[in-house]
Amino acid sequence: MKILIAIPCFNEELDIEKCIHNLNEIKNTLNKNYEVEIAIFDDGSTDKTSSIINSLKDLTYIKTKQNYGLARVFNNIIFYCKTLKLDYLILFDADNQYPYKEIPDILQFAAKNKGDITLGVRDFKKINIFSKFKSFLQTFGSFVISFFLGIKIYDVTTGFRIYSSKALENLYVTNNFSYTIETLFAAKNKNLKILQYSLSEYYRTRDSRLFSTNKEYLKKTLKILLSSILIYRRKIFFRIYILTILPGLFLIFRFINNYLKFDGYTGNVQSLLVGSAMITLTTIFYTMLVIISYMKKNMMEVEKSTYSGNYQIVKL
Repeated sequence: MKILIAIPCFNEELDIEKCIHNLNEIKNTLNKNYEVEIAIFDDGSTDKTSSIINSLKDLTYIKTKQNYGLARVFNNIIFYCKTLKLDYLILFDADNQYPYKEIPDILQFAAKNKGDITLGVRDFKKINIFSKFKSFLQTFGSFVISFFLGIKIYDVTTGFRIYSSKALENLYVTNNFSYTIETLFAAKNKNLKILQYSLSEYYRTRDSRLFSTNKEYLKKTLKILLSSILIYRRKIFFRIYILTILPGLFLIFRFINNYLKFDGYTGNVQSLLVGSAMITLTTIFYTMLVIISYMKKNMMEVEKSTYSGNYQIVKL
């Protein structure tokens, strides 16, 4: 069984050496049963990360000349994986937040239960290393995303994940921020099996480099949510459309009922006009959303089919 452990990386001079040391320890354990490769995907680091990585051995160093963002890094990882004919991809953050010693257990869990995406789930209520507000955002955000996904996900933003070969063939990220939420929508759309593995612990790390403020994070996440719904969960808009035209239908029915009941009575003509206007405007808005949805879906398929990783590979 062939496995790649991929580490997205940007300006991790303080943590990357320890991360690779830990993963090499696990690699030696996994090599008894698996063929394992460790690859660092450096997204244009500007600190000493590159020189530190170059001093290490027995890994693949994949880097870009500039910083494109985590979403682009994920697409590069997927593109690289398709050249290797992997059985599983293990995605592991470079900041040492996640318990590396649990990699064999989560891998065994994924293989045993035939998961396409297996999430290493953090328990924000049990382990309080984040601020109360950040823990609330994570918990509430997972609840909202789960509502639109139609499945309960306890930690939608975890960066500790395992992807099967089937998942690697079907995933591509269209946004410029992060892969975590959009890939869950894509998995649901492709009927991929999503598993959740409860991590025994996780650790406090430095602040995220993906965003500066919680306001920025919320704004970008909401944008990804809307885009993901448009591409992968278009039926949700149809359900909302049906609900929003009901008041208009009620007003029209009120006019028709009185018209028939009282032999041409037209005293409720306002109801007819208002109801018709409500239905017309709602239908126009819904039609626009459907058109945008098809456009975004087609654009995504074109991008996915033509995507080629823009990176340099160095074997260390």
